[in-house]
This record gives sequence, C-alpha cells and structure tokens, in this order.
Amino acid sequence: MSATKRQSHGLTARLSYAYSKGRGNTSTGQADTINSQALGDLRLTGNEIGPTNVDRPHILSMSASYEVPRTGGLKVSGVIQARSGTPFSLIDTTFDADQNGITTNEYLPAGTYSGAGEDAITVDYSGGRNGARGRNFLSVDLRTGYQIRMAGDRSLSLFVDVFNMTNEPNFANPSGDRRAAATFLKLTTIFNGGPTRTVQFNVRYGF
Repeated sequence: MSATKRQSHGLTARLSYAYSKGRGNTSTGQADTINSQALGDLRLTGNEIGPTNVDRPHILSMSASYEVPRTGGLKVSGVIQARSGTPFSLIDTTFDADQNGITTNEYLPAGTYSGAGEDAITVDYSGGRNGARGRNFLSVDLRTGYQIRMAGDRSLSLFVDVFNMTNEPNFANPSGDRRAAATFLKLTTIFNGGPTRTVQFNVRYGF
C-alpha cells in the first residue's frame, strides 16, 4: 500500500507499507543446496519448515520534502525506512544425524537461546529452518539545502546530509552455529557495512 501527497504549499510526501511472507523448501528460491537430502531422496516436503531468507513481515518507508517559506530557497527533506529483521537458523554443525554429508540442517530444538559475552543476544527459536529472527532495521536520513539563484541560469546549492541520524547500529544476523561458541548469537557485523551516523557537506554549482 502506498499514499502520496502531491506538492502543495511547498510540501510533498510519500508513505508506503508492505506486509509479506516467504515460504518454500529452499532458503532463497534460487540454486540452493538441498540440505535435507539423504541418499537419493531430496525430502523436500520435510524441508518446508520455516520462512525463506527474504521473509520480512513488515516494510515501512516514508519520505518528505518541504520548501520553507520566506527563506529564499531553503529546503528540508528526509527518508525513514523501517523493516522487520530477517530469519536465520540455529544449528549445531558438530553433528550429521542424517549422514548426508551436510551439517547446515542440524537444527537445534525449539526454545530460548542466548550467546555468551559482550554483544550477545537472546532469541526465541521456533525450531527448524530459519526459526529465529534477527534485529529490526531502522534508518533515518535527512538533508537540508539552500539554493542561491545567480545571474542567467546559474545557481549555487549548499547541502548538508545526515545519514543514519539516530545512529542505529542495524546489525546483520549473528552466527547461529552453537559449535562456534565464541561467535554464537553475537552481533559482530553491521548490515551492508553501515553507515554509522555520517554528516556530509556538499556544494553544487549549476550553469
């Protein structure tokens, strides 16, 4: 669903929301390794036990731009994005119970699990593939700019951009392998590499 406010009185805005679920017997629906296979039996039905990697129940996006009146060219705009965390599995690669040479389907039983040490988290796990869910995502980006009109078609624009204004860390999913105790359920990586709160100054000359 989406709604758009057309530009009037210097303001334009857009709001969009999506509710989605992803199910299937592979994680991404692409050329995935079938980790449920035993001998010649793919056992695909038995692998339909959890959401796919791209399952995101809620996705919200808001953007707006406002030309401040009686300022001679001051414009403020921003984008807010919020998304549900993505699912991941809790496993123990110490074992290969079905003896198929693959340990990534050795799922832990349903329950509550916690990592150890600093930056560790606790998750409620429903069991099976992708039975846990990572942290939600939130990003707030703002821009303030001023345009100075010059003789002819020339102009000088000054901008200040603030990325991730709330400095939300937005961690990627942690390791779900209990065998690797040092990293099990520990937040160590920023989603897509960041950014942390970043301020950027821009000057643009148009002619």
